[in-house]
Amino acid sequence: MPDDIFEADIEHDGVSFSIIYSAEDKYFQILRHEDDRFLYGIECRVLPKEDGDLMILSDPEKDSSAPIVSVVDEDENPIALYKRREPTWEIEGDASCTTDKDAVSLVMDIFKEHIYTQLPDRYIEKALAPTENPRYQELLTQHKALSAEYDGLKGRLESEKQRDIQSAENSMLGPLFEGYDGLERILANLSSQDMDSQRKEVFAEGIRLEMSKYLNSLKMKGIVPIPSVGETFNPEYHMGVTMQASDEPKGTIILEFKKGFMRDGKVIRESQVVVSAGKPTDDL
Repeated sequence: MPDDIFEADIEHDGVSFSIIYSAEDKYFQILRHEDDRFLYGIECRVLPKEDGDLMILSDPEKDSSAPIVSVVDEDENPIALYKRREPTWEIEGDASCTTDKDAVSLVMDIFKEHIYTQLPDRYIEKALAPTENPRYQELLTQHKALSAEYDGLKGRLESEKQRDIQSAENSMLGPLFEGYDGLERILANLSSQDMDSQRKEVFAEGIRLEMSKYLNSLKMKGIVPIPSVGETFNPEYHMGVTMQASDEPKGTIILEFKKGFMRDGKVIRESQVVVSAGKPTDDL
């Protein structure tokens, strides 16, 4: 008999069985007789592992991707199927079929006790640790690549979302800025109004209080004024309306017509400013 075929009559737990195993095909069959009468058969595909464990495989002929053990009648017609449903095995078919013990357990016990120790090494799969398994490493690499791609995509989508939200908010800030501009114009023109100085100061204090409320509301949204008067003109933040001779160094901002604002270092509205051209004797 070829050394890849194992066939014997055995007694297991006081019960007689005939067993056949093809190491080449990994096909295992257990036949149970009693007084020359066939009771049942058990068929499956078993892969022995180097660490002494067993792996029950799927059966291509039954078109199943799940590990499977068949209980069959004397014509080899399936009576019941044990399929792996994590974390246990579940039976499908005639669950009333009688075996001396659970079919899966019987396969494990008989295989380990009567066949496993007789198998040549070439029929036993090496039980690699996960980190040593080439397939594991391949899947791990794929997983890391997909995870990095997912994290990158998630980050880009989140950034785009935040940009869209800020863009929508910025587009609605115009009326708020215009309200602030109006208060600044009223404050600037107050001095020309015909009223006593005490009333003017009371009005001015009220206007400055409202302007402060505007700025605090904007600050809560991360929006702050762009520094201007006394700063050096910067075209990224300032829009020059005109230049005037002054005692300030050339390029210094000497007057602000309209306050600018920025958020997270990005300009929402430029400051409209007057820039010093230097003293009259300086080259313009």
